[in-house]
Amino acid sequence: MAKTFLTVLALVAAMSVATATRSAWTRMERVHPEATLSVSIAVVQKNLDILEDIFWAVSHPESPRYGKFLSRAEVAELTANPEATATIVAHLKRSGVKSHMMTTTKAGEWIQLVAPAATLEKVFGGEFHAYQAKNGRRVTRVESINMPGDVLNAIDTLLEVNDFPHPRAFVSKKFVRAWPKTEVADGDALVIPSLLQSFYKINKPWATPNKKNSDSVFECQQQYFTPSDLTQFQTTYGLPQVPVANVTGGNESSNPGLEAELDVQYIAATGVNVPTTFWYVPGGSTNPFPTVVAQWAAAIADDDVAPLVHSMSYGIGESELTGTTNNTLTRINTDIQKLGVRGISVLVASGDSGVAGREANDDPTQCGFDASWPTSIPFLTSVGATQWFNGDPSQGEITCSIANSPAALITSGGGFSKIWKRQSYQQAVWQKWYTPARVISGQQTYEQQYRGVPDVSLNGHNYQIVSGGSVEAVDGTSCSTPALAGIIALINDRLLNAGKSPMGFLNPTLYSLYATTPAAFNDITRGNNECTEGICCTQGYSAVAGWDPATGLGTVNMEPLYEAVLKLKGVSA
Repeated sequence: MAKTFLTVLALVAAMSVATATRSAWTRMERVHPEATLSVSIAVVQKNLDILEDIFWAVSHPESPRYGKFLSRAEVAELTANPEATATIVAHLKRSGVKSHMMTTTKAGEWIQLVAPAATLEKVFGGEFHAYQAKNGRRVTRVESINMPGDVLNAIDTLLEVNDFPHPRAFVSKKFVRAWPKTEVADGDALVIPSLLQSFYKINKPWATPNKKNSDSVFECQQQYFTPSDLTQFQTTYGLPQVPVANVTGGNESSNPGLEAELDVQYIAATGVNVPTTFWYVPGGSTNPFPTVVAQWAAAIADDDVAPLVHSMSYGIGESELTGTTNNTLTRINTDIQKLGVRGISVLVASGDSGVAGREANDDPTQCGFDASWPTSIPFLTSVGATQWFNGDPSQGEITCSIANSPAALITSGGGFSKIWKRQSYQQAVWQKWYTPARVISGQQTYEQQYRGVPDVSLNGHNYQIVSGGSVEAVDGTSCSTPALAGIIALINDRLLNAGKSPMGFLNPTLYSLYATTPAAFNDITRGNNECTEGICCTQGYSAVAGWDPATGLGTVNMEPLYEAVLKLKGVSA
């Protein structure tokens, strides 16, 4: 192929580079030639239409291929593009990239470069400069790229090269808030493991040793856990003392964070005895959050023995994705589909600031509709939060909100994506929900065509955790998400021990069973998500009978859900 060189304008057209936020960045000094930079190259993949067909076939209970998952190697054989990888690698070597500067995934789908700026400038044919936003955030980027046409055609997307992310996209929201010890309301029931177990029918037997089963919590932004806090938590609340089985990406146990402590303790409190991986992704405060998510999803997709259930309690508003390339967002979706094809479940918190998002927390002028991402991705499970009505478990549940009495510290996120279209699994429940009385002016397009969140919920208020040796009370969809992930992991354990497949991508199964097995769900019909963490806006969605964009299908009862999944015809070894 002739090595025609493309200008940056052609590159923008070819790679869907988002430039909406370029004006937010001021060009500063050129990067020193010997400064070490890290960038990632995603290689164009093959057979993505076939991958998506398989994804739905193995995920839907009515499919004859339901539960017949592929291995990582089989997925790689389907989607890998060795010719494209070789084309890129040859260009890298011609540009002076040494072997020790280059790391590739097993099948060559991703290439990471850690190299001097001068070398990378030869790779991309442009100068790396520092750029600074008004909030002080700095990035290093190439504004103009010139690469051979055959190399460009082999590239799917680039990370940390020519994208100009939203300045707020660097710090994702951790969906947890702690109560001052003196402010927990009298009579407001405290959530401990035994209460979750009894209310949501999480019954013994607990997990038995099974080398195939495991779960994981995603962490970034210097969120770490202390093993002694986990032990104290398990001892205090009568749980088996089971340490974290694996740490990926590192852990600073002397510097614990509420998010990580909560995630580790409650995925273990519901998924009792399931081996847990603490999956830390560096760069959560220095890289744009979409880059962090892309790296995380790619790493799981490259792991032969990746945990079967993953819990993530972080996110940013979809409005903060401006500046992230369409190709990057689509690549993340593809890698998450790869996980579903392998029988891996991904659960992501729906957010803590209602329908408006975090920018409205202290500013009523920002009230509106801004669904959280990545929970809005339609190929994973979005998890909202409830709380006990009047603080009393015997009275059932209500949408978690600061407007309730007793009040929560957060309001469960929900609403409709403005990016991703609604998928077939949500169509039937959406049709029952979408009535003229529920239409919100200005939102009809999204309500009619786009994905609604959350899919399901669980209690997210007044969780008791141990951090730094002390008991804390915390709120958030960060509570409900790992707790639900533990439930799914425990169900997987029983399925695997019965010679069955794990649950995989949950949504088609959950929505299907909602119609046939009502005992598996607690329908939430009280509360709304009009508020944020700090103020109450005038618009939002209410919890009503059936699915709704406040609590989804409601909360989950483990035992009847497991029994229903076990009976599905398509589940096989």
